[in-house]
Amino acid sequence: DGQTFIAMEFIDGQTLRDKKAGMSYKQAVDIGIQLADGLAVAHEHGVVHRDIKPDNIMIRKDGIAQIMDFGLAKLRGTVSRLTKQGSTVGTAGYMAPEQVQGLDADHRSDIFSLGVVLYELFTGQLPFKGVHETALAYEIVNVDPAPMASVKPEIDPNLDAIVLECLAKEPDEHTQSAKQVSVDLKRYRR
Repeated sequence: DGQTFIAMEFIDGQTLRDKKAGMSYKQAVDIGIQLADGLAVAHEHGVVHRDIKPDNIMIRKDGIAQIMDFGLAKLRGTVSRLTKQGSTVGTAGYMAPEQVQGLDADHRSDIFSLGVVLYELFTGQLPFKGVHETALAYEIVNVDPAPMASVKPEIDPNLDAIVLECLAKEPDEHTQSAKQVSVDLKRYRR
């Protein structure tokens, strides 16, 4: 009838935030691989998500993880009113240091956010814990996260290394591709 509307896919499942509590390490590693593979496809098409967090990931009833809500996404090299340089876009606690500082976010920012999600998935807590948004932003930019094994001693040092490499402060210093995160997690799983 000439009215504007939005059609969205119905996903029969739960958000990762709701699902993670009962998840085994093996399931968590499998979810991590799926997320890294999904981000790799987006990045290959020049899309940077910029808001990777457990609320934007659905786990379908068949166990497949789907990255949702590309509402803050941008195409590589584009600038818009919403995404202009110097603006902060993302969710506090999951943003990469460059996002917190209002710098340009690229695919490596998504890898940092994936690292935050994986850290939370394996330990049950966030790697950065500022009590308010300014303190949280300071921690993301300046404080190295504690190794996951310091939170849960049973976490394998090899898994810890994969996640902590995603969380390096400088984009040039952390894992450079989502595909590499997937490869590392698959190697760990084997």
